Amino acid sequence: MGHFYFSLVTFFPCRFAMANKKVFFLLAAVLFLAWFFLLRQTITSSFEQTGDLYFAQRDYKQAIVEWEKALGQGSNDPIIMGKIGNAYLRLAKFDRAEKTFERAVELDLGAVDIHFELVRLSLLNGEFASAENRCALLKTKVPFNPEVEILLGDMAVLGNHMEQAEKFYRNAVDLSNGSPRSLIKLATCLVMLGKRQEADTLFAIADKTGMQSPRVLVQMADYFFVSGRDEDAEACLVEALKKEPKDLDLKVRLARFYRSTHALERAETVFAALVADDPANLYFKKMVGDIYISLNKLNNAEQVISDMGQLLQKPDPDFEMLQGKYWLFKGNYVYAATHFKSAVDLSPGFFWAHYLLSVAYLMGGQNQLGENSLEDALYFYPDQPQALLLMASILYKKGKYSLGLDYLNRLKEKAPENCRAHRLTGLNLLALESYEKARVAFTSALLIRPEDPASLYLLGITAEAMNMKSLAIACYTKVLDKNPRLVDVIHRYASLLMGQGDLKAADGLMARLLDKNRDNPYYHYVAALVDVRAKRFATAEDHFKRAILPGKPLGEVHVGLADLYISQGRILDAISTLEACTSTIPCFVDAWTGLAGIYLKTDKPLEALAVMERAEKKLPDSPAILGNLAWLYLETESDLNLALDFARKAYELSPGDPAISDTLAWAYYKKGAFSQAAGLLASVEEKDPKNGVVLYHHGMTLYGQGKLSEAVEKLKKAAKTALGEADLNQINEILSRISSQTAVKVPHAVSTMGDKFKFDTFELEKSPFQETQDAMQSEEMLQPQWQN
Repeated sequence: MGHFYFSLVTFFPCRFAMANKKVFFLLAAVLFLAWFFLLRQTITSSFEQTGDLYFAQRDYKQAIVEWEKALGQGSNDPIIMGKIGNAYLRLAKFDRAEKTFERAVELDLGAVDIHFELVRLSLLNGEFASAENRCALLKTKVPFNPEVEILLGDMAVLGNHMEQAEKFYRNAVDLSNGSPRSLIKLATCLVMLGKRQEADTLFAIADKTGMQSPRVLVQMADYFFVSGRDEDAEACLVEALKKEPKDLDLKVRLARFYRSTHALERAETVFAALVADDPANLYFKKMVGDIYISLNKLNNAEQVISDMGQLLQKPDPDFEMLQGKYWLFKGNYVYAATHFKSAVDLSPGFFWAHYLLSVAYLMGGQNQLGENSLEDALYFYPDQPQALLLMASILYKKGKYSLGLDYLNRLKEKAPENCRAHRLTGLNLLALESYEKARVAFTSALLIRPEDPASLYLLGITAEAMNMKSLAIACYTKVLDKNPRLVDVIHRYASLLMGQGDLKAADGLMARLLDKNRDNPYYHYVAALVDVRAKRFATAEDHFKRAILPGKPLGEVHVGLADLYISQGRILDAISTLEACTSTIPCFVDAWTGLAGIYLKTDKPLEALAVMERAEKKLPDSPAILGNLAWLYLETESDLNLALDFARKAYELSPGDPAISDTLAWAYYKKGAFSQAAGLLASVEEKDPKNGVVLYHHGMTLYGQGKLSEAVEKLKKAAKTALGEADLNQINEILSRISSQTAVKVPHAVSTMGDKFKFDTFELEKSPFQETQDAMQSEEMLQPQWQN
C-alpha cells in the first residue's frame, strides 16, 4: 500500500507538470496574441489620431498618408476609409474619393454618411441613374434625415422638376428645425420658381443665424447666382476659400462659377494653377482641357489630352468625353462620335455622353442616329432642358410640328422662363399656320427677354402673315436698330413699305444703307429686289451684277438675276447665269433646281434630267437634289429602278419632307407596290390635306388597290385643285372608267412635267434668305460643356 502510495506520488506530479506546461504555452500564446492585437490596435489608433490631427490642420495629403498607414496594419475599418475619401474630396481627387467610398460601403452597407458622398459624386459625374438608386437606398435607411431630403431636392432641380424640389427642401427645413443650409436651399429653389418674396424672407432668416461655414457660404453663392447677383456669389465663394484655403474643392467650385458666368479666362487661371500644383490630378486636367476647348485654344487642349493619355491606366469615360469635344470643335464629327460612343460604352448611364453623341451625329449629317442617341439621353434624364429643346428642333426640321410642340410643352412646364422654348413653339405654330398662337408665343419670348432680335424678327414674320403690317414694321425697325446688316429683315421691311405704296421710303432706306457701304453685295441685292418690284428692270440688273463679287459669290443673287432674265424672256441669259452659279457655287441647291426648272418649262425634260444627274454627282447627300432626280426619272420613265433608289435615299435623309415622301410613294406606285405607296400618301395627306398632287396620287394608288369608292373621293377632291391639264384629263378618264365599271389595267400616271416639278424657281416677291430664321430656331444647339 505504501508502495502504491509512492507510485501515485511519484507519478502524478510528473503528469501534472506536463499538463501545466501545456497550459502555460497555451496561455502564453493567448497573451502574446492579445498583446500583438493590442499593440496593433494601439499603432492603428495612433496613426488614425495623427491623421485626424493633420486633417484638422488642413494638411489633407499627410492625413491620407497616416490613415493609409493605419489601414496598413491590417485594419479594414470603413470609418478610416470614409475619412480618406473625405480628404480626397478636399483635394478634389474625386475618382480616388469614389473608389475609397466604394470600398467602405462594401465593408459596411449601413455607412449612411458614405452613401451621401457617393450620391454627390454620382451627381458630379452626371450619373443620374446611379444617384437615384443610392438616394432610394438612403431613404429606406434614414427616412427622416434632412440631408436625404436635400439630396432628393438637388436631384429634382437637376431634372428640372422644380415643384418636387420645393417639396423636398420644405421637408428638409421641417426635419432640421430650419437649419441655415436647408433654408438657403429652399430659398434658391423658390427664386427659380419665381417666388421671389418668400425666397428673400427665408434667405434673410438663414443669414441672421450668422452660421456662415464654408458649406453654408457655398449655398449662399448658389442663391445669389440664381438671383442674378454674380458679384455677391463670387464674394461668398472667395470668403469660403479664406476660411478653408487648402480646400481644393472650393477652388474647383470657384472656377466652375467663373465658367458658368462665362468668365472663361478666370476659370482657366484657377484650373491652370491647380494643374501646376498637382500635375497628376486627372480631374484638374480634364477641366482645364475643357476650358481650353471652350476658348478655342485647341493646341493647349491637345497637349492636355496627350498628358492625360500617359497618366491613365485604364479606359476612362471622362477622357473619352474630352477627346470627343476636342474633335467636335475641330469639325471632325466622325472622330467626335467615336469618342462619345466609347464614353457611352464605358458608362451607359452617362447622360452627357449620350447627348453629345447625338450632337456629333447631327453635326455630321447622321440625323437618324442623332435622334436615336438623343432618345437614349432623354431616357436617363427625361426633362433635361437642352435635350428637350434639341429634340424639338429635330422634329421641327422633320416637319413633325405637333410632336415637337409636345416636347416644348414639357420643357415650358418645367422651365417657363426659357425664352428659346417659347420661340421654337412659335416657329412650330407658324409652320402649322396657327398665327394667333404663334404671335402669343413670340410675345411670351419677348416678355422673358425684351428686345430679343430673334423673337422680334419672328414676330414680324407672324404679323405679316396676319396682315398686321404696322406691327411687322415696328418689329423690323427694332431689329434693324440693333443690327442694320440683316439682309432678310431689310428686304422684308422694304417690301412692307412698298406694299403700303411708300416707294419713296423704301428707296430712302436703300440709299442710306448704300451710302454707308457701296461695296456691300447684300445691300445691292436687296436694292435689286426693290427695283424689280418697282419695275425698274435696268437698274435692278445693275444692282444684281454689282452684288456678284469675285471671291464672294452669293447664290441667291444669281437666282434673282436669272428670274429677272426669265421675266424679260431672256432664257439663254438665265441659263448662262445659273450655269455660272453651279460652277462657282456647286453646293447651292437652288441653282441646280432653278436650271432644271427652266428646261422643264421650255419642254426640255431630258436636259433637265441631265442637269440633275450632274447635281447628284456634286451633292450626293442632298435630299432636294435626290428627290428631284427621282422625280425626273419617274416623269421621263427612263429608269424606274434608279428613281426608286434615289427616292428612298432622299427619304432616309429627309423623312419629314412631304414632297420627298410623295415622290417615293409615286415611285412605289409606278413599280406596282400600291400598299407601300398608300401608307406614305396617307401620312403626307394628313400633313397637307389640300395638296392637289398628293390627293391625285393617293386616288390613283387607291384605284390600283381596287378601293374604288375611296379612289373616287380622293380624285374628285384633287380635280378641284390647281392641277395641270394632263393630270385633270387623267382623273376624268379614271372617274369615267370607275363610273362605267369597266375593268381596265391600272395605267401609269401621265402629267405635265412643268406642273409637277417639286421645287419652284425663286419668286422675286419672296425673300430667299431663310438662313436667318433657321439660325434663330437652331440657336445654341451645340453646347459641349461639362455640366458638373
